[in-house]
Amino acid sequence: SYGFDGSSLIYDSKDSLVYDINHRLISLTHSNWSNMANQWTDEYRYNITYTSNTIEYIHQDWSGTWDNNTKISKTMNSSNQITQEIQYVWDTNSSSWTKNNKKVYFYNTNNNKIDSILVYNWSSMWDNFMKEVYTYDSNLNNTKIITYQWAASLWRFLEKTDSKFDSNNMITSSSTSHYTTNNVWEYTDSTFYSNQGNDIDYYEYFDWNGSAWDSSYKEDYTHNTSYSFTDLLLPFHFQDDETTQYFTHMLTKVVAYEYNTGGWEEDVTIDLYYSGITISSIALPKQESIKIYPNPTNDFINIANPSNTILNMYIFDISGKKVMQESIKTNKRVDISKLEGGVYLIQLMDETETIYSKKLIKY
Repeated sequence: SYGFDGSSLIYDSKDSLVYDINHRLISLTHSNWSNMANQWTDEYRYNITYTSNTIEYIHQDWSGTWDNNTKISKTMNSSNQITQEIQYVWDTNSSSWTKNNKKVYFYNTNNNKIDSILVYNWSSMWDNFMKEVYTYDSNLNNTKIITYQWAASLWRFLEKTDSKFDSNNMITSSSTSHYTTNNVWEYTDSTFYSNQGNDIDYYEYFDWNGSAWDSSYKEDYTHNTSYSFTDLLLPFHFQDDETTQYFTHMLTKVVAYEYNTGGWEEDVTIDLYYSGITISSIALPKQESIKIYPNPTNDFINIANPSNTILNMYIFDISGKKVMQESIKTNKRVDISKLEGGVYLIQLMDETETIYSKKLIKY
């Protein structure tokens, strides 16, 4: 990412990512740009290891050497659902990991939806701390989440989220309310979605004055519905589940307001710009006779090459990293099941030029 010094863009920070042969992320290093040293300086990194049913994340900070900070160990069931997550912190006195907190996930056996999540803190044993209870409608839409906090000997309300869905099972609104330790309202926020999909149209935050809700803050979102979210080649940190949960189309503008006496006052405006490059429509003279299908796909693609010449196939991820390479002659079925779900660029080249280049979607 870049900052602005008043006249030009300058380096600010960067993330360097490393993947294993199965295309799984195994390391992420965050660095900041030092104007004084005129170079990148490391700040922190995550190392990720995988076993048959666990994923372990280790967070380290840079101080001239890599110092352990926290570790998270996730256990998965046979359906690849998380069943337990334990967080550890590094004890510099004993030079060892010590337990900090634990989450345990429970699922409904009829539909594999989360029923509840229990959170524990470690003292000399696992102590109750928080829990979440989930409710679904007949179409398995998550309509309510109630969060409780353990208070000495009982669970008390902490927060609740109510969501509404239309007849097409598209979310239309979601409101989250928070309680104080005295079980009285503190604040609530509401999010409203467009009828074009899960695009946020509007967000508003309210404070409780003891008898009514007072407007405090809001955001308006603008989208270009000519482009779906999967049409966009976005940086790695925009590819997470949280982002795709709230947007299905191209986000172009966000305007934030604060409520003062007399009405809303504009506070911040964010405009998002996209390049005009459309990878899916590159015109190459020889590609009409080549067919690659199905697309989107999950496990494999078929490549029909009627030219009977040997071609080199390359698949690149959204960062431009080559993740697969094979030689193709006539027709071939290519296994891509080990690729993570996402958007890729597939290219076929002969000895002199690229003759096929299109976007490939793996779900």
